[in-house]
Amino acid sequence: MSSPLVSLLIVTLNEEDHLADCIRSVGSFADEIVVCDTLSTDRTCEIAASLGARVCQHEPSFAIDTVRPFAVSQTQGKWVFVLDADERATPELLQELREYVENDSTDVVAIRWDFLLMGKFLKHSSQSQVYLPRFFKKDSYVWASQFRREDETFAVTFPGLYAIERRIQARNPLLHLAYPNFTLYAYKTFYHHAWLDARDRYQKGERLGLRTALIKPLRKFIGSYILRLGFMDGVPGLIMALGWSMYHLIVAFELYDLQNGNEKTVIEPLTWQQLRGLRTSGEGNRHD
Repeated sequence: MSSPLVSLLIVTLNEEDHLADCIRSVGSFADEIVVCDTLSTDRTCEIAASLGARVCQHEPSFAIDTVRPFAVSQTQGKWVFVLDADERATPELLQELREYVENDSTDVVAIRWDFLLMGKFLKHSSQSQVYLPRFFKKDSYVWASQFRREDETFAVTFPGLYAIERRIQARNPLLHLAYPNFTLYAYKTFYHHAWLDARDRYQKGERLGLRTALIKPLRKFIGSYILRLGFMDGVPGLIMALGWSMYHLIVAFELYDLQNGNEKTVIEPLTWQQLRGLRTSGEGNRHD
């Protein structure tokens, strides 16, 4: 049997609500589906197997990027297409990726998101303008992996791929069903991602200063809301810009904690189901 041309790779933890739609959005574009599961307790693995995926297991990690090197090693395709379970490929994006495969015109394709926040896909705000290398030749990844430090945990999804000369930015975005409600946005952004970012910055020698605590949060708001036209995304665009500014302020607070030797109590990431439960119980216990 010949090796697959394109491998779809998804790292999961309790993603039974999203996995099937993620896989189906890619359809026949992928010759192989690999789901690297981090010990889910729901039906994630069962759903993956029912859709033809090969399931491998990895210990859970607070930072998904520490799992991905192992996950990539489990693929067999010439090309690897990396998605999260809450992301969807569009027909336009898949057609564009087919062209790159057929023409062999690049080794790495960086793709941005149309980013869901509270019911609206944002097209202008900061996080919708970030391009990540999500479609690449596996041989290029093997070469690029030499640039990854073992202590890096945040914002380093395949960092060495940025050093590949033959790389391109896709014209079409992924759909990222990231934050359908504010509860999920606040938890993942202000607790989960901010701490990982602060820890990575601390390990690289960054410390709390005037720029980190005051100037950077203000600059991020101006950049997201005005310079990147976040105001065109309406109220969710304003919320995103304010949240992006607050995120960097919290990173500064976390840096201060770290440089003073305060250990963070790491709480296991909550699932969508658990967060929905918190919202429901909160509504039921609310007193007007």
